[in-house]
Amino acid sequence: MWPSCSPPICSPCSTWMPRSGGERFRQDFFAAFWLNARVGRTTYSIPFQRSTIILYFNKEAFERAGLDPNAPPKTWAEVERDAQQLTLRDASGDVTRWGVGIPTTGFTYWLFQGFAAEAGARRLANDDGTEVFFNTPPTHRALDFWLRLQDMKVEPGNVTDWGTLPTQFVAGKFAMIYHSTGSLTFVRKNAGFPFGTAFMPADKQYGTPTGGGNLYIFKNIPTERKTAAWEFIQWMTAPQQAARWSEASGYVAVRRSAFSIRLYQDYTAQFPQALVARDQLPYAQAELSSHNSAQVQKVLSDNLQSALTRAKTADQALAAAQQQADQILSQFRKK
Repeated sequence: MWPSCSPPICSPCSTWMPRSGGERFRQDFFAAFWLNARVGRTTYSIPFQRSTIILYFNKEAFERAGLDPNAPPKTWAEVERDAQQLTLRDASGDVTRWGVGIPTTGFTYWLFQGFAAEAGARRLANDDGTEVFFNTPPTHRALDFWLRLQDMKVEPGNVTDWGTLPTQFVAGKFAMIYHSTGSLTFVRKNAGFPFGTAFMPADKQYGTPTGGGNLYIFKNIPTERKTAAWEFIQWMTAPQQAARWSEASGYVAVRRSAFSIRLYQDYTAQFPQALVARDQLPYAQAELSSHNSAQVQKVLSDNLQSALTRAKTADQALAAAQQQADQILSQFRKK
């Protein structure tokens, strides 16, 4: 959010919302999706393609491992237990199917934020976007959990690629994966086995960051183009479009009223996995956002990857992430 409003390059959408019903329009969107859409009381964007992290699990693998295929893990301890039973090795001891997969590339900071939230972190950045909280007891607990799965040999060490992990899941290389709900339609169309979806398993509590993208109106464009952009945003986020986009992509339908549309109700009745990400929203946090967000997110991801590849200890990685982010953000702090 911060790159869009400081310095301002986008026209606040809050000035356009009264034309579309004002508070009634706002309340039809799920509250969690507004968290990355506003700064203070000013709304700069409208939720469109939004997601949370969910757990995908192979029901056939669960059944063959002697686990209940309708009872995915609900806690970190259960993830560890189930992943051990689900991991398969050949006669030479090489892994042929991993118990669980967590991407270490692409959006490392995003996956990590979910674990940190579950470990008790209320947020990873302050409301002003000037301070981050990377080196805290909850973040240490979160990283220790991730490293422990590697140490247990139920999750690969080194690199697990974001882009190919859903493909590896449908190929049977992983029994469970943590991934975006935006991968749901791909998995539904390509998995040759029954699968389920579930909340990110909890530690002290449930938690996940929201993800995805919003729709913006640029500031320095003619008024008629702003008006046209607002009309387009209304159409793109209308309940009917939200429902169609969710079914086609796997992303969450951002409007509450979309779930009252008959065709979408029929879809979710036949495919209830599509409701999990929506039902997880009460536990969701805003995605990590600050001034110079891309740099700050990369700092956290790079240091997490250093820990996950054992180039740094967890203590070294989180301390370095905090120090480097502080250097980036120092220019934005009031003196």
